[in-house]
Amino acid sequence: MADDVIFLGTRGTISVDNEHSKVYGGTTSCVLARIGGQTILLDAGTGILAGEEYLTKGAFSILLTHPHFDHFSGLPAFSPMFKPETHADIYGKDRNEQTVREQLCQFMAPPLWPVTPDAFSPNVRFLPVTERFFIGEVEVLTSESNHPGGTTHYRLNANGKSIVYAMDFEHNDKYSAQLAEFAADCDLLVYDAQYSDEEYERHRGWGHSTWNEGIKMAKQCNAKRLVLTHHAPSRSDSELSAVQLNCDIASFAKIGERIVL
Repeated sequence: MADDVIFLGTRGTISVDNEHSKVYGGTTSCVLARIGGQTILLDAGTGILAGEEYLTKGAFSILLTHPHFDHFSGLPAFSPMFKPETHADIYGKDRNEQTVREQLCQFMAPPLWPVTPDAFSPNVRFLPVTERFFIGEVEVLTSESNHPGGTTHYRLNANGKSIVYAMDFEHNDKYSAQLAEFAADCDLLVYDAQYSDEEYERHRGWGHSTWNEGIKMAKQCNAKRLVLTHHAPSRSDSELSAVQLNCDIASFAKIGERIVL
């Protein structure tokens, strides 16, 4: 099978479920990348719950950007984590002097959750994020983003193809230049575009970007394709479709959409 990407979760901040979110999706951040013979899930929001059908080998990796609720809240209910035959590596950067496992334990514990990560398959490993590491033949590069509490950008390189996943990113001169260098000449840039330009002015410092800044970034880094995601909870299908008509080089992620690299 060709290397590809599938959007399992596209909504930002919190899941929504209504008649206005059927096309572009209501579950939170999760992107499935099949590249270099590996199955890699980028983030584990509620969208990850749709991912089980793609995990045919029982072995996969999860790259977490940061521990904000909308990016890992699907993990405690993701059934493959509890199957003994599952082999999964969960990567995340230390935050607040806590490892990624310790971050997850804050949520997966009474009274907030009935079971802890101890209930996961014994073949689940929690691993730290470094600047460069490998998952099989896939080279993973990382860069820190501009977001309250910090978050990680990921670049996956394999088979002459590259995917850059830039979630929860607030643009500014310093960090935009850093991201442009990190994402240079990538085949696919997945970019946080929660706000319009007008909304952003009311939400400076909240840690998110706009679709126009995403288009600027794609041109600056010479990305071959740009997909905008992390849709605002209140953004309807009709609103996103209307904006899409004016985005010449970008597309808004649709739930279940598959992109072949």
